[in-house]
Parts: sequence; structure tokens; C-alpha cells
Amino acid sequence: MKIYTLITKSHKVFFDRFFLPSYREINKNKKFSLHLCESEQIGEKGEYGEKGFRETMADKVRMVIKAIEDNMGEFIIYSDVDVQFFKGFEEDIFKYNDKTVDIYAQNDTPKCPENVILCAGFMIINCNDKTLNVFKDTLKIIHYFEHDQYAFNYLKNKLNWSILPEDKYYTIAYNTGNDLWRFEKYDNIPSGILMHHGNWVGGIENKLKLLDYIKSEISRKNTI
Repeated sequence: MKIYTLITKSHKVFFDRFFLPSYREINKNKKFSLHLCESEQIGEKGEYGEKGFRETMADKVRMVIKAIEDNMGEFIIYSDVDVQFFKGFEEDIFKYNDKTVDIYAQNDTPKCPENVILCAGFMIINCNDKTLNVFKDTLKIIHYFEHDQYAFNYLKNKLNWSILPEDKYYTIAYNTGNDLWRFEKYDNIPSGILMHHGNWVGGIENKLKLLDYIKSEISRKNTI
């Protein structure tokens, strides 16, 4: 399976410290191939809400469109670089292959079931005409929204989508209740998570701290 990701200057630290080392661990059997796209750094820090952030997300959507076009009839993964993988990912991910499903994604609001927001930072994409058209339309309307995720969710009901299990495909919102992480410690982080997407935290340095915390917590739980 092909995994696509986008790298900017500010976010290369996530790729080097978390994404790539963990990817190498889960790809020892060579079941995945990694496809990188570099985007010009527009904003100073590349942080959410910063000037230039939306333009970088538009580059991401363009990359996804090209990836779908190159892999019609197949499933691919798009992953942000602030993601780390854990043991078991490679066995589980291939279960999400129902051709009637267009997108498998994380729920970005796991504690708000009445208002599901699909996370555009980690998606299993069924490369077909429906997904291609939705991402093309996302690119057309992105300038009306803060970023690609809001634009994509405006169109999501044109697709047959499914939520990935939150205790396996994890964000800290599972514990914070859809609030930003402010360095809290939790005893109930699921020990069997297969990947962690480091969102729901503000700033590059804080995101690094969150990724480190989850990595150390999963390592601790799995050695008890």
C-alpha cells in the first residue's frame, strides 16, 4: 500500500523524529511504499491559523488529487507528518478495504458524536471518481474556509465514509474531550493504539512534547 505525506521546512522535525523511524519499524516486511511531496514554506512557523497555512493545505489537496489519479482502483493512505505508528498497524490497516467505502478517516471530534468532523490528516482513500471529484471540489472552495479540513467536511456527505476505531487510530482528543492538550497526564490512554496523530495541541514545540509523551506512555504500558 502506498503512503503519501507532505513535508514543509517547519514540519520536517516531525518526519525525522517520529514519522520516519516509526514507519521503518512497521514496514520491515515491505508492505508499504512511502511517497513524499515537499511544499514551499509560506508562513514563518507553518502553524495552524498562521498566514500561509491555507495555501500549504491547498498544496496537500493537490498532492492527494494527483495520488488518486495515479492509483485509480486502489486504496492509498494520506498521512500528515505529525503521525507516529506502533506495532500492529501493518496487520490492521489492510482490513479497511471495503470497496463500497470511499474514505476511512479519524473522527476529529470523538466526544461530539452529533457533529462528526472527519480528520483530513490521516485518511485511507479509495481511489475512484467520487473521491477524485470531492478533492477537486475541495480545492475549488478552500479559499472560503480556514483550511482543507473544513472545506472537505463541507463536501463529505457526497462520499460513503467510515470512522476508524478511536482506540487504535488515536488523537489526544480521545482523552481531552475535544479540547487542546495542556500537558495533562492520563492513565487511560489505550495501550493498543496503532497510530497517533499529534493534533489538538497548539504550536510546534508543544506538538513535539505531545508526540514524545504518547510514545513514552505506550512504551511504558507495553513493557509492564
